[in-house]
Amino acid sequence: MQNNFELNGLWFLPNSAETQLSGKISFSQENGIILELLGNFNNPEKLLKDSTNEIILGILENGKKVTLLNNATTSKTINFPGIPTTKYMSLYMLIGEHFIDKKDLIFDEISSEYHNLSEWLDISGIEEKNSNFKQFNLHYSLPEEINFDINDSMMKFRFSANTKSDDIKSFILNQKTEFIIQKEKPIEIFDLLKESLIFQGFLTFGTFESCYPKIIKLKNSNIYESYKEYKISRQIDLYYKSKINRSKKQKNSLEFLFTYDDIKNNFKSVIDKWYKYDLEIEPIIYLFLNSFYSYNTIFSENKFLEIIHALETFHRRTFKNHVLDKAEYRNKKQIIVDSVPEEHKAWLKDKLSFGNEPSLKERLVELLSEVSKYRIVGKIIKDNEEFIKQVRDSRNYYTHYDISMEKKALNNSDLYYLTIKLRIILIIHLLISLGIEDEKIDQILQKLEDYHYNFLIG
Repeated sequence: MQNNFELNGLWFLPNSAETQLSGKISFSQENGIILELLGNFNNPEKLLKDSTNEIILGILENGKKVTLLNNATTSKTINFPGIPTTKYMSLYMLIGEHFIDKKDLIFDEISSEYHNLSEWLDISGIEEKNSNFKQFNLHYSLPEEINFDINDSMMKFRFSANTKSDDIKSFILNQKTEFIIQKEKPIEIFDLLKESLIFQGFLTFGTFESCYPKIIKLKNSNIYESYKEYKISRQIDLYYKSKINRSKKQKNSLEFLFTYDDIKNNFKSVIDKWYKYDLEIEPIIYLFLNSFYSYNTIFSENKFLEIIHALETFHRRTFKNHVLDKAEYRNKKQIIVDSVPEEHKAWLKDKLSFGNEPSLKERLVELLSEVSKYRIVGKIIKDNEEFIKQVRDSRNYYTHYDISMEKKALNNSDLYYLTIKLRIILIIHLLISLGIEDEKIDQILQKLEDYHYNFLIG
């Protein structure tokens, strides 16, 4: 998915295979999937009418079949005399098979090569043996697969290798790593893709950098090529324009928040909890990961609001979300509502609906108390009360922009530092939630301090 390309082909609609148009398909992460046709699928009398076609099929010059999904006309020309042209933008492209109907888009395997996956795993089959000044001896063995199951999905890290040599001056061995999800029965394409993207989020958290798929391949065991007595599943390549920031830099493992080796002993439990928490606290995960995925790297008060919203939601979903016993509060509320005139009851009931929820201050007190044992917290927050006041005043101002609160709110670099501190608190809570041991969390946080946020430590 990271390589740009342009290919010529013939294109047609599923119900009109006899009407084929010449055209060019192009793909890039900047522009997405663009189909440029010589001609128009519309009837001659409707040439000017914009059209959307859920599925467009094609056959490339190399003979491969293509299915384009969710296609919208972006421009068209009509020349007299001449040939009309049409340009489509497509959301998804599958190369390797024709799918006539969306209900046919079911698969039982997805494999992805992710940016930074090999570096995060840090597992190599290369071993140096008995080298000296006159000879350099390398031995390579393909690493064994790492298998683990999440719910009804069989997942694995699979390694492969290829070599290239000119027989005289150079020999290149390239090891690749894929993350693979397999199902017993085919499921809908976007459900399978979602499972893979959850792992992408975990990898982004671990590497502390936006991770993205470089290659995505799909398989359905019912779509295959026959070779002698064997059935070989056909590979379907998936392309789409990613909406996340794609870093080209290859990071050093020291810059990662944590590596596979850090959590290897309980990796199955950690990744299992990540998938579980993606269902339970998905908004928090999204808000946190958005800081890596966003193209907008300029700090603004919106980034502060995002992280405080993530922390509030995390507390609401994982801590006790009431101050009084629920039955006690219901009784108190009823007594208060009963004491006012009838015309005010509905208004008061509405106002008291969230009256039993902890305040932002109470949430922050509890969130801080849970992480105070970690060294980095004491280094970045010297006074809990003052810190909570700064967060509360800033949140109130940037939410309502009440001019009376403006002088109390932090801004510019002070607000940025406050946001980073809140982010560290959320990171610690996520690490705890994943079941990572305290000693290992301290080591991870030391790395966070040394390589990412040392400017905060005074």
